[in-house]
Amino acid sequence: MADKRFYQMAADEVRAGQVDQALRIKIGAEYPSESDVGKQAQYIRLRAAELSNNHKVGLARRLKPQKWWQWLLYVVVTFFVADIVAAVVGSGNAADQVAAMVVIWVILMVALVVVTIALRSKNSASHQV
Repeated sequence: MADKRFYQMAADEVRAGQVDQALRIKIGAEYPSESDVGKQAQYIRLRAAELSNNHKVGLARRLKPQKWWQWLLYVVVTFFVADIVAAVVGSGNAADQVAAMVVIWVILMVALVVVTIALRSKNSASHQV
């Protein structure tokens, strides 16, 4: 059960008294004859689903590319940087130098993607507070 942490987060919110009032009202309207314990269970179930969905949407947003021309610029710049680094550290053999350049370029692109995701995660977390 991969969504256990969202159930825990929802239960922690309830314990802390930080409930989503609109969701609480909705549950009261949909389950008027339910006991308080039943309503709390429904709240935790729906709130956990909401938290899980928000997490998935946030992850998709962080992985979504920026404008196409920015990524193209990243590819071109990292390619030239990799070529320069490979020329400086490479041997005289052209095949070895090309292989080194490709490896360096892939490493730079992966690092760029990781940094982009990390920065977007940090920015989205600061906007949610």
